[in-house]
Amino acid sequence: MLRLIRKTPEPEYATPRILGVDDWSYRKGVEFGTILVDLEEHRPVDLLVDRKAETLVKWLEKHPGVEIISRDRASSYADGARRGAPQAIQVADKFHLVKNLGEHLKNMFERKNACLLTPLKGSVSQEMLIQPEEVPLEVEKGVEEISINEEGLACDLTLLECKEEIQEKQIEDAPLQPVKYASRKHYLFEHIKALNAEGLSQRAIAIELRISRHTVKKYLHSEKVPRYTPRPSRPSKLDLYKPYITARWQEGVYKGVTLFLEIRERGYSGSWALLAQYLAKFRRDNPVPKPQKAGPGRPPGAGSGGSTTKGAAANRKLKPQPMLSAREAVWVILKRAQDLTEKQQKLLVHLRAFDSEVEMAYQLSLEFVQMVRERQGHKLEEWLLAVEQQVQQEQLMELGSFAKGIKQDFATVKAGLTLEVSQGQVEGQVNRLKTIKRDMFGRGKFELLKARVLHRNVA
Repeated sequence: MLRLIRKTPEPEYATPRILGVDDWSYRKGVEFGTILVDLEEHRPVDLLVDRKAETLVKWLEKHPGVEIISRDRASSYADGARRGAPQAIQVADKFHLVKNLGEHLKNMFERKNACLLTPLKGSVSQEMLIQPEEVPLEVEKGVEEISINEEGLACDLTLLECKEEIQEKQIEDAPLQPVKYASRKHYLFEHIKALNAEGLSQRAIAIELRISRHTVKKYLHSEKVPRYTPRPSRPSKLDLYKPYITARWQEGVYKGVTLFLEIRERGYSGSWALLAQYLAKFRRDNPVPKPQKAGPGRPPGAGSGGSTTKGAAANRKLKPQPMLSAREAVWVILKRAQDLTEKQQKLLVHLRAFDSEVEMAYQLSLEFVQMVRERQGHKLEEWLLAVEQQVQQEQLMELGSFAKGIKQDFATVKAGLTLEVSQGQVEGQVNRLKTIKRDMFGRGKFELLKARVLHRNVA
């Protein structure tokens, strides 16, 4: 069968008027090829062995007559389309435009990671959710008394700033020793900044501190020490028996082996290690009361189990305030307002009220996404001018980098925001190609893969 497929001649297709160009991975992260799709006939017309500009130029020269070329933001495809079909109109893919915008917003949120701390419960009122654009930004610093406004948002932000100042003061006074995990992060943050100030490269810093270059890059782009929220726990076989364990604990059964035998008789099929791991954390939150020795006025066996438990609960450490990831913040910013959940609306209000730079980033992102959705390419120049004004004020440098890339490819981006040409079906053909490639279990070479992709009846 494979020999017959290889011997089948390649189908001959007419030169497409609207051509879609995209890359695909033959070996993930190592080898890449190019797929060419006729966007009017909805079919692939050829596969190229790599994604170099010279390969695309040769194909376009052999197939004159292409009028529109839809592509992503890759410079190799831009160069190949310009040299191989100079008469063709190049159109930037809308999906990749929004994706590039999200990547630059993610860099901004990683720099301003203090705004990723989520608001406390009750800090956002229902009125703020109805009209989020009217949220005032008035947070005073350095006041002796913290005033709470009607929404309570300014109070939370001021408390957060005071807490950060105390933490920074403690870090300055304390010696930089990697004792605990939090201290280790502060230790790395300070040393990475210091070594960078001495002129060391990111690679040299990574070798010196024996950490990843990605960590060095992330810490250098952050204004404060990054914080992370632990991942939510997954469902386990022990969940059904946790109420029983709590009840037996309150009755005075503290031995793990006894609890394990009892829940196993009731249908528990998990391991002893799972129960032991749960009990280790459970004992920290619910310590076993220690019996006190008999003394004057105290009967033998009398203990202070209740008071010990209450004291341990009172001294229990507060959980750290949860923190968003930069990717989650970007998703809240770029999502349609009517599609936001109530929780996401609260997060959006919190982000916008953090400072004027984040608010301006939200407004400019909203305008750009609206241009993409409604094909308002005529507003692109005005939008670039607004971003340039912010960059001149030393704000939104990440959006300034995004705008710089658009200026270098201005005609293509404007055509993408104007013409009704979509790269969606090209992505669909790439998914089909991946399915065929995986169905071959990696044994087929490029020629066999190309034959199966181009011949629909044998794919």
